[in-house]
Formats: sequence, C-alpha cells, structure tokens
Amino acid sequence: MAYGAAHEIVYDSGKGEILISSGTPNGEGETPTVTVISDSTNAVLTTITSKSWWTPMGMAYDSGKGEIFLTDAGNKGNVLGAVYVISDSDNSIVTSIQVGSYPAQAVYDSAKSEIFVVNEGGTVSVISDSTNSLVATINVGTYPYGIAYDHSKGEVFVYNENAGSVSVISESTNTVVATVTGVAASTIHPYTIAFDSSKGELFVSDSVISYSTNAIVANLPSGLGNTVYNSGKGEVFDVSSTGLSVFSDTSSPSSTTTAAPSPTVPEFSSSMLFAISSAMIVVTICAIAIMRRKSVQPFSTSK
Repeated sequence: MAYGAAHEIVYDSGKGEILISSGTPNGEGETPTVTVISDSTNAVLTTITSKSWWTPMGMAYDSGKGEIFLTDAGNKGNVLGAVYVISDSDNSIVTSIQVGSYPAQAVYDSAKSEIFVVNEGGTVSVISDSTNSLVATINVGTYPYGIAYDHSKGEVFVYNENAGSVSVISESTNTVVATVTGVAASTIHPYTIAFDSSKGELFVSDSVISYSTNAIVANLPSGLGNTVYNSGKGEVFDVSSTGLSVFSDTSSPSSTTTAAPSPTVPEFSSSMLFAISSAMIVVTICAIAIMRRKSVQPFSTSK
C-alpha cells in the first residue's frame, strides 16, 4: 500500500492504531490525508480528510484524552498555521487552534496535559488539552525542527537547525532555561530527536547531549537525519539519505549501515517495532521538508 508523500507516523496506544499523515498541499496533487491503520490486522480502517487542511505534518497522541493533535502548515495566504484536534473515538475533527508560522513537529507533555508544537518561524506553541487553547508562545532558535519531551526532568528539547543548537524549555515556566551550542546544522532537515531515557541522553544531528549537564558528551558521523530510540536494546536508529544506521548507547559511537528502507508498515508485535517503523517511514519526510521549504515558506530559505 502506498502512502504518497508521508510526513509523520504516530501510535495511538489506547486504541491500538497507527496514524499516518500524508499528501501534498490541497489542490496541488495528492489529497492531504490521515490514514488510520489497525495494529492487530495491519489493515486500513479509515482515512480522515478536511478541505481546511493544506499540508498536514506532525502529530502527537494525547493519551489522557484519546486525541490526536495534527499540525498543518497553513495556506499560501496565511503564514500562520493551525493544529487540528482529532478524536480517536470516532476519528472526527474536534476543533482547530491557530499557532505560529509553519508548525511541524509536536510532542505531548503528559505531566501538564499540554502539547508543545514547533513552528519553523522560530517559536514553540504550548496548547492546553483541557481547553484546546494556546497558553504560551516561546521564542527559540532559527528553523526549529526536532522536538522531544523528557518527563523525568519536565523539560522539552528543540533542535534549531540553522542555529546549530538545542533549546531546553522548562515545562513549569514555559521558558528557555538553557541553550546547547555546537550541534551541526543538518543538511536534510531532521524532524526527530531521539531521547535515550536509560542514559539520559539526546541524539540530535551529529551530537549526543547529556540532559543532566546540557552538554555535548559525544559526536556522531555527520549527515545523520531522523532518529528513534530502542529501549529494549539500548540502541538508536537513524535514517538518512544513505540508509539506516544503528548506534549503541553503551559504547563509543559506532554504526551499522544498511540499505535505505522502504516506507512500509511492518508487524506491530511491540512498541519497539513501531519505533523502528517510524524511522523507516520518515525517510520520505526529508524530501517533503526540502520541497516545502523551497516552495512555500515566505521567509528566507538561505542558510
């Protein structure tokens, strides 16, 4: 089964379903769609579409309310994007929330029941899931992309691509409390940060960052892309244009590279296999991110 221009994949643990956002801008090719797949049968259950969507991008699953928060880049005449709230009980669109310029990735903060949304215009929007309203806007670095949530410290990490930095945000104050510099500016626009919960480390672009000291503790090969963490084996999977690399978190950075994977849906026998499938699907994100930045962003795309 083909998903066209796939952007993001998220797992709804409450219903045992996988959701994939895909499609090109409304009216310019493939219809923007969220495909819902059963993890027990690997069959498509339904598809969700809306004439209001332009380019659905990132998603975050809110386990507390059984809802999916879907980011949408907005249309050419409106530089502000929106976040759409989808109920997983009937796959209906509950409401939309206007956020910053070109929202991309999102994460769910289970401690505060809030959703943090990265806007490529240089901000992070904080949404309360109790009111479905914007409660804070946080300025970060230039072209923020990847985002990760650390529940143990109550912090959110944002990778700023052009600035070559990571902004550390406190969930209690919704302010930037630290900035980690020296991270390579990736050339393939990664959308994900891998958080290694067992060692308290972040895998971002070419750097491994300790969340206890907010300092770079190791370097990885250049040119890496989108990463996921496998807690079962203590390994990090990275997908880039050259293929799939696997890094162990217990030794010096080293990798095993395989051929570039195809964006297919595997058996979902465990959450870790789902994490690996996320890395496989995300190969297609890089091309779409580059296309979108060249064709739709009104601000400068120069490095």
